[in-house]
Amino acid sequence: MRTQFHPIAAVLLLAVLGAVPVEAQPGASDPTFDQLDVGFAQGNGFRGNVRALILQPDNKVLVAGSMNYFQGTACNRITRLNADGTLDAAFSGNNPPGFNGAVNCMVLLPDSSLLIGGAFIGLPGSSTRCVAHLNQDGSLNTDFTTMNIISGTSARALAVQPDGKVIVAGQLSTFLAPNVNIYRLHPNGSVDTTFNAGTGTGAGQPIEAIALQPDGRIIIGGIFNTFNGVPCGHIARLNTDGSLDTTFITGSGFNNTVEVLALRPDGRLLVGGWFSSFAGAPVNNIIQLNADGSVDGTFHVGTGTDGSVHSVLLRVDGSVMVGGAFNAYDGTTRNGLVLLNTDGSVDTGFDPGISVGTSGPVGAIVERADGKLLIGGEFTSFDRVSRGRIAQLHADGTLDHDVFRGTGFDQQPFALAVRPDGRIIVGGDFISFSDTARAGIASLYADGSLDTSFDPGTGFLGRVTCLAVQPDGRVIVGGNLYEYNGATIHRIIRLNTDGSGDGSFDVGSGFDNTITALALQPDGKVIVACPNSYFNGQPTDGIVRLNTDGSRDATFNGIAPSALSLAVQPDGRILVGGSGLRRLMPDGSDDPSFNAGNIDNQVYAIALQSDGKVIAGGNFSQIAGIPRRGIARVLPTGAVDPTYAPTGPDQVVIYALALQQNGYVIGGGAFGHINGISRNDIARWTPSGDLDMDLDPGSGFHNFDQSGIISRVNALAFQPDGSVIAAGDFISYNNIGRNRIVRLLTGCAVGTACDDGMASTINDTYDANCFCTGTSLCLPTQLTTTADPVISCGAVNLKLNGTSTIAATEVPGANKYQFRFTNTAGQPAYARTIAFPTRSFTLTPWYTKPLKAGRTYNVQVHASFDNGATWCDYGPSCTVKISWTPLAPFAEPRGYEAAYTGEPMELLLYPNPTNGEQVRIQLSGIDPELTNATLDITDLFGKRVMSTTLPLNDGALNTSLALPGALADGLYVVTIVTGEQLFTERLMIAR
Repeated sequence: MRTQFHPIAAVLLLAVLGAVPVEAQPGASDPTFDQLDVGFAQGNGFRGNVRALILQPDNKVLVAGSMNYFQGTACNRITRLNADGTLDAAFSGNNPPGFNGAVNCMVLLPDSSLLIGGAFIGLPGSSTRCVAHLNQDGSLNTDFTTMNIISGTSARALAVQPDGKVIVAGQLSTFLAPNVNIYRLHPNGSVDTTFNAGTGTGAGQPIEAIALQPDGRIIIGGIFNTFNGVPCGHIARLNTDGSLDTTFITGSGFNNTVEVLALRPDGRLLVGGWFSSFAGAPVNNIIQLNADGSVDGTFHVGTGTDGSVHSVLLRVDGSVMVGGAFNAYDGTTRNGLVLLNTDGSVDTGFDPGISVGTSGPVGAIVERADGKLLIGGEFTSFDRVSRGRIAQLHADGTLDHDVFRGTGFDQQPFALAVRPDGRIIVGGDFISFSDTARAGIASLYADGSLDTSFDPGTGFLGRVTCLAVQPDGRVIVGGNLYEYNGATIHRIIRLNTDGSGDGSFDVGSGFDNTITALALQPDGKVIVACPNSYFNGQPTDGIVRLNTDGSRDATFNGIAPSALSLAVQPDGRILVGGSGLRRLMPDGSDDPSFNAGNIDNQVYAIALQSDGKVIAGGNFSQIAGIPRRGIARVLPTGAVDPTYAPTGPDQVVIYALALQQNGYVIGGGAFGHINGISRNDIARWTPSGDLDMDLDPGSGFHNFDQSGIISRVNALAFQPDGSVIAAGDFISYNNIGRNRIVRLLTGCAVGTACDDGMASTINDTYDANCFCTGTSLCLPTQLTTTADPVISCGAVNLKLNGTSTIAATEVPGANKYQFRFTNTAGQPAYARTIAFPTRSFTLTPWYTKPLKAGRTYNVQVHASFDNGATWCDYGPSCTVKISWTPLAPFAEPRGYEAAYTGEPMELLLYPNPTNGEQVRIQLSGIDPELTNATLDITDLFGKRVMSTTLPLNDGALNTSLALPGALADGLYVVTIVTGEQLFTERLMIAR
């Protein structure tokens, strides 16, 4: 019989109820999972902003800015990309240590060498500063030097004259000339003292842009109001000797910053920036001037842009591509990018859709020969798909997915959950998966490919931190969430299986702070951890319970102000982790029988074992004064389990736990070693707490090398085949590229022996899918149809006085049989199961749910090979009829009949004597199909002083009982009835 798995997902927690098969290479990355993912930050683009782009004649692209990584590879502020968008390994500028400050501007020289300007100072092996000359291969030309010549913050604009001299501007100074912020250099980097700009723009008033006219005159723009003492309003034109050209008349100029200048062949000038007037007249951020500085009335910008303009590209046909930090141009929605006709109107044939949205401005634009555009800047997405500061567009403005294509998740997931159909729900900080828009949530098929039937639309605004999957496949999502698919939400929502919002789950004004954890109860209600939050305007004390319709459950009144993790026990009590570990009763009140003592830091994850013990993970180092580093197990009372003393991570942070039925636990987090053994972010511990050496992650998880970004595993989830999904902030696993999600094999060798955990199978071996399978011993059984020893199927006139026998056909090797009696059609509802160690039993009057004289019953039988721990399927049904013969007088059942003979039965009461407030009740060996027990307490005179019903769980009772406060000191008798079983024990109350 195949081993069955039942994943239960909660925030950063998963327990698997089933045996997990072991694969040949435990811990290896499964290559069949998301086969499109090449990892290593593919699709993440640049880490750091792009400030300049140059398209070379060979179609390669030079990129400069503050970035230090491209697709996970170091690039140190300047790099060159091949025509297909990959890194040009032949460009030595990629290599560290590179530039120690941002590169703001570039000019490609006729010999294909490169002049750059920026905020770098003192490069290795060179004495240049703020301006440098690179050879064609990106290496530094050490013959060009500006060290001890130029000082200041940075160069922000460059222009090269036909004679090879260089105009450099920004926030600069030099002791060789009185000029401030603008100079002319000779081709070797020395200052040309014949260029005299006087006091320039003055200290603290940098120049941001230069446009060099064919006649050698220089137009400058920036954050200045004067030039050499003359008012000029952020724009001026200089003569070839550096003096102010007074024929360029702009009146009062601009009222704020000029960031970009673009000179047309006819001498007209496009000006962009962050301004709202020119020469006293309103104009928003973009304008075209005539050669004399007057406004060009043929170029109509209307209301202009509603945000700053950072870049302008003049196209051959005279149209203008404008980039910046705006959302509209002249009333037309255009996010960060717009194409203007020659008259300044919007070219509606170029529609970039959502474009960069609000993710950051477009700061540089170049056009390829085929009409495709490359844009760079500070943006992190284009049309809701991740693009790290660079993107390529088709001529119509749509995204070119063939270049800079992303694989896996672009940013880290925080939560995982497996739906009943095996699909994987992932929530987090990401905006796309495999180059498809998926903001905050995605559904994957079991093989890691995108489930397109689950469509979140525009997805979430905010971070998803936790998920809970209902049995019907709907998903409750929590976090710091403000919007879903364009609609306002309040930190929580329930989604249908197709990704649409479930309108029947209405939380009103909801929560006003981040939801940190969710836990689903069997009745469909959901526990919500919400530190420092209100719900619908009312305080929550850190934890609430919501009804299935999203309303607050008024019967639950819990207090857990620092809750970060949750787990619901089978008895309905709730474990809460945070700045401690506590347990609540089903009504939210504190469980006094659980005390974990002081924990010196956070509990981020909880895993509940079937025996009631609890495994906790976090960044703690001790529990109740007992050393436990990052992982610990506590008893059902909360006390630290002394038999479980795991060696925790050397640097403690465990964010996720995944518990296997066999007691092994996988922990994920942010750590490097365990007791000196390399375990980057993931490890498995044995049931005794030892590090499991069989699951070897190799080099484990890694993020950007040398970047200071630490990798981490945020969530774990088992799939039905026993493999484990890990998600978090990483770009590789064991040197294999994996962008933030990976499936780890748990190992199996086909045909090798295993144990599927079922006593009803033999010759268990692993199959090709890593399922542990065996030959079933289960044979169908039913009431006997031959005299073996009696004919029971169809028997009539059966008596309840001990003279009639019920028998089933034998199942070889079985050690327990269970008989199920139900009423025939037309009779009142009735169901009764009773188990015996043999295949036959004698009919007697039962204490509860007795059979009635004269009635006919349907009877089915099934067998067990492990004393009732697991059962074969029921066999065919037969009927039996009870005789009308009445019982003898006074023969009604009064005692108890030990019909169920499972594990040893013992009723324990403690403390005993008790102080009269409460008593702990433990009882085992009960028929596992029973769900409730009745309890009576009587005094020595037989007077009943208390009666209640208690819930059973898998044949056991383990609960605390509050006693009536009016009970006097003395001796009492506790009686518990479960099915055919009756238990009694004396209880002493002594205050």
